[in-house]
Amino acid sequence: MQIHMEYITVPERWSQQLFVQVSNRTKFPVEQIENIFATQWYTSRKAFIKGLTRGALGNALKTLLGIPYALRNRVADDWKPDLKPLSILYNGTEHLLRYMVDSTSQTISLKYETKKDRVIEGTVISVGVDYFVQEIPRTLVEIKLLAEQYHLCNPHSQFHWTVEIGDQEWKKEYTPEPDWTSKFRGIAPVHWYSLTAF
Repeated sequence: MQIHMEYITVPERWSQQLFVQVSNRTKFPVEQIENIFATQWYTSRKAFIKGLTRGALGNALKTLLGIPYALRNRVADDWKPDLKPLSILYNGTEHLLRYMVDSTSQTISLKYETKKDRVIEGTVISVGVDYFVQEIPRTLVEIKLLAEQYHLCNPHSQFHWTVEIGDQEWKKEYTPEPDWTSKFRGIAPVHWYSLTAF
């Protein structure tokens, strides 16, 4: 897995932009994109179980797509991000996802387009947040700590971190712990759809 983050000053817009990109070798279920990002229903049926993360609920990507809109509205008082809010690059196609927000009718719908792009191995997911205002700026020390914590929580995975803040750049590779590399292969002992398993 590779994680790339950029915090960019854009002088012509008098704004800051945050760009986050995650790539891995996993296949993405592009045939399910419209269901994953549907605004009319929950992706999973565990919405009311306490203590679960958005990822465990199956709504993580839907939440990620909403973040650029929420932050844009707070700063610019509209729902029209300049950057691509979220794109998924897989198998030579870029899947561009946008929410269409109608403040009058209080509705949100999905706008989904595709365009041909370069062929890569695996999947690249990018999130762009324009007019990004960070009240307490993160430092490389804080990001290094976050990366270390992420690695500790995922000892079976390999991560490549690249962070650019102004003229500072940091790269780090975390390799999988040998004792953990085969622990998550095969059928999981607890299935996400089984309420009784919890």
